[in-house]
Amino acid sequence: MPKSNQPNQKNKEVEGKEGFAGFEPVVIENVLEGDELRTNLQAVEAKILDLGAEHILCVHSTTSCFAPRVPD
Repeated sequence: MPKSNQPNQKNKEVEGKEGFAGFEPVVIENVLEGDELRTNLQAVEAKILDLGAEHILCVHSTTSCFAPRVPD
């Protein structure tokens, strides 16, 4: 999402993590189902609709731990 001068209360901003070319990451937390981590696809879809697809460079799914994970 391009960075603007207006504060955006809708986004969970990652302080100090401004991305390349003025873009900033928007984090969607994974969900725990049983003993597996899954991408919260409903939250990703809702955020895309909220921000507008024209303001999104890419969607990247990852996890920073070695918990059991199911392919998306």
